[in-house]
This record gives sequence, structure tokens and C-alpha cells, in this order.
Amino acid sequence: MKDSDRHEIFSFIIKLSEILQKECETMCEIIEFTDDCVNISKRVGTHEEEADNLVHELQFYFGEHMLVEDPEAIALHRVIEAIEQCTDNVEEFLRCFVRYNVTSLRENIVASIINCERASTKLNELTYKLECRDKIKSPYKDIIELDHFKIEAKKMYDKNLNKLFSTETDPIEVIRWEKLYSAVYDIFDAFEEVSEKCAKYNLTWG
Repeated sequence: MKDSDRHEIFSFIIKLSEILQKECETMCEIIEFTDDCVNISKRVGTHEEEADNLVHELQFYFGEHMLVEDPEAIALHRVIEAIEQCTDNVEEFLRCFVRYNVTSLRENIVASIINCERASTKLNELTYKLECRDKIKSPYKDIIELDHFKIEAKKMYDKNLNKLFSTETDPIEVIRWEKLYSAVYDIFDAFEEVSEKCAKYNLTWG
């Protein structure tokens, strides 16, 4: 793959990770303005549309520059697909707030929402380092740190579900919060996929 193509693809990746960070920053507003979840969800949806359009533009670039069979380009495309899944899952989480008529937050989900924003910031740092190929500023540590968010999320998910099913007596609340806990966990699951794809790219092409 030519250096010019590599630089262009990374520009798409960086833009996409920046959109994801905007999504997560907007999502964090739900903590203070839970009663405005409809508008917050719409704004996140607007960011998601921007991400979809960017991916479509990238796919056109791949076809136009005959990169669909280039091994390095394919590896980078897998990174892009994983980041796009993150943007999808953030939007789905906000849709859950509207869908299940959430009017107040439980304290144990606030930490998860904040960690989503922190993970998106870490991903932004990672994408810049991944392109640099600088051995001194290796992305390896950032890859591990991004992956660690999923490890912590799994512990929190298990703990929250155990508490929900052992203390909550209202079946509606059980349904509502099981869906929310699962939806936020899916975001971290997608972040883990990004870290794995970045690790594979860095191992092969870094």
C-alpha cells in the first residue's frame, strides 16, 4: 500500500474516532439531563449518521484506489468496522433510554457512562499513535489500556445484574435495567474488538 493511501485511510480512522468521542461526550449529558433523553438521543443519532457517511466515503475510496485486496488496507478496514460498531452501540444505548422510558439513573450505571467517554478518549490517542509507527511512542500500552475497559465493564455488569435480580421486586424495573446494563456492556464489548483489531494491525504492520 502506498504511503499516500495509508495516510488517507488513517485520516478516516481518526475522523471516525473523533465522531465516536463526540457521541460519548453527548451521551454523558444523560447523567445530568436524564429528562432530556429524547433530544440527547437525537443528537447522538446525528453523530452516528455522520459516522455512517464517513464509512461509505471510505468504502468508495477503497474501490477507487483498488485497495480491496491489499492486506494492510484490509487490516485497517477491520479497525474501521470495529470503531463503527462502537458508534452503533452508543446510539443503541441512548435509544434504550427512550425506548424503556428511563426517567432517572441508578448510580451504578453512571460510572459506566463516564468510562465510555474515557474509553473513547483513549481510542483517540491510540489512533494517532497507530499511524506514527514510532517505537518510542508505541501504541501497545494504549491498546492494553483500551482493552482493560472491557475487563472492568464485565465485572461491573455481573455485579449490577446480581444486585438487580436479588433486590429488585418490580418486574418492569428488572426488564428496564437489564436492557440498559446489557446495552452499555455492548459498548465496551465493541471497544474490546477495536483494541484487538488495532493490536493485530500493530503486530503485523507497526
